[in-house]
Order: sequence, then C-alpha cells, then structure tokens
Amino acid sequence: MDEQNKPSFDIKPFPVSKDTGDALAKPIATSLGEAGKTILDGIFHFTLDPIRKFNIQRSYALEQFEIEVKESVSSIPDEFLDDSMTGVVLKTIEDSRYQLNHEDIRKMFSNLISATLDSRKNSRVSPKYSSIISDMSQREAILLQKIYNNKFKIVPWVNLKVKNRATHSERTIHFNHLLLDSGPDNTFALELSLLESANLITLEKDFRLTNPHFDEMIKHFEMSFGDINATFRGLLENENEYVEFFHSTYFLTELGSSFCAIVFENDRDL
Repeated sequence: MDEQNKPSFDIKPFPVSKDTGDALAKPIATSLGEAGKTILDGIFHFTLDPIRKFNIQRSYALEQFEIEVKESVSSIPDEFLDDSMTGVVLKTIEDSRYQLNHEDIRKMFSNLISATLDSRKNSRVSPKYSSIISDMSQREAILLQKIYNNKFKIVPWVNLKVKNRATHSERTIHFNHLLLDSGPDNTFALELSLLESANLITLEKDFRLTNPHFDEMIKHFEMSFGDINATFRGLLENENEYVEFFHSTYFLTELGSSFCAIVFENDRDL
C-alpha cells in the first residue's frame, strides 16, 4: 500500500467551526427535542466516530456511553437545562474516548456531562474534572468512591510501628490497612498514593479518630490480631522491641469533595 492510500489513524480534537458553533449555541432544551439532530448526537459523532471506526474502543462501550448520557440528560427538567457550558461537554466527551471500556469510569463521565448541562449543578463543575477522570484507573475510581461513601467521607489508615524501649528509636511497618465501612482492605496502597498525588485525598499521619463509629471499628480491628507482639514477633529484633498500631486518617481534599459530589451523585443536594 502506498503512502497516499494508507488509512489515517490521527484522531483530531473536535473541530468547532462557525457552523458548529452556531448549532451548539441553540438552546439545549430545543435541540434535545430534535430527533437524530441533538447537540449530543453531533458531539458523539464528531468525537467518537473515529474511535468506533478503528475499533479503539468496543462498540458496546460506546453505545452504552451514549445511552447513559442521553438518559441522564433527559432526566433534567427542561427549566434547568443549560447550554452555557457546552464547551466543557465537548471537552468531557473528548477526554472520555479511551476510558469507556470500564463501567465505573464511564459512569463518572456520564454524571459529569449531565451535571454540566444542569443549571442546579454546573456552577460546581470545573473543566479540570474530565482530565482527572481520564487520568484515573478503574481501581482508583473504585477506591475514591469507597472513601466518598464512607461515614463522614473519612477513612482510618492503620500501619504498625516497632519501638525500642532502650534507644527510643522506632520504625514504621507498612501494614497498609484501610478501615472502610465495608471492611478492612490492604490492597489499595498504590491507588492511595495516586489519588493523593492528584490532590483528591490527603493523609493526616498519627491521627486516630475517636468518633464512636470509628473507635469501635478500630478496637475491633486491633482485637482481631490477639496479642500483637506474639502475632508479629517476627518483626522484633531483640527483647527491647515491641509492636504498636500506628493510626492515621485519610480525608477528601476540597477538590476531592467537590469532584466526588459531581461524578458520584445525580440528584442529591440540589
């Protein structure tokens, strides 16, 4: 095959021409009523057709995304439909193109688009949110939602410390247990670091929660190990050393709280 006839795999950003811009400027409520010619249809075609053409994403995922977005937007009462942030909708769909195979991620994009077109919510939407989702793994999304759904949106974090009575030295053992309402979990160490680096969560070290809900949870977790020094005797190097639980707490940042309220909710707090 010569160079001239080679297929192009260059997927360009959505081109907003004057005609397209004029079309996008039409009221959302009116456009949504035009069968086959909605604003969302146009955006989906321009942005997702190249993905569909070259099978970069599964057709089922693309179809589900379109269905989910349209269903979500159609649930917004006409008086609250708002086209003032159509550019953010364009950016969101464009950012979603390579993440649609994961249902959790797809739902976050769908909720973000719906919120962007809803005048009750879009004052809390930032153009950065779609970039945050596009950089997120499925496990990060799952963990962030677990933290957001935890009581008070905070989570105890438990490690171990080995202390020396003679030298007063200590060393931290990375036990890495999150005490979620759904149960302890020590499989998310990497995802916690990634969410923290994205400024969505923050860790307060040496911060033990005393609220009765968490206090009972922490005590039950500690008791499950019996005699901690016997259970973890392999960590001790001499008779002067002993083991203690070391408690910290993960919180959502201001960015994390605002972001989660948009991508994990539909009709709460309107």
